[in-house]
Amino acid sequence: MSDTQDSIDAVYEEIQKISTHKDNVAETIKTMAATSQETAAACEEVSASTDEQLRAIQSVTDSAETLTELSEELSQTVNQFKV
Repeated sequence: MSDTQDSIDAVYEEIQKISTHKDNVAETIKTMAATSQETAAACEEVSASTDEQLRAIQSVTDSAETLTELSEELSQTVNQFKV
């Protein structure tokens, strides 16, 4: 009977260890999920910032093109008055 009790105790201890490991794994998975969500949110912020910068660059490009056109028009107009 003592051998049976020892076996039951050993199995119980192993079950406790497995339960502890299971809890640790579950906690690690929760931490990883939270980190993944934070990373996804940061990526969305970077994407939004990149889009905003792209729009700003496009605006500067458009303004530069307009300025070039106006400069050419001004140059042509000034050339009309040269003697």
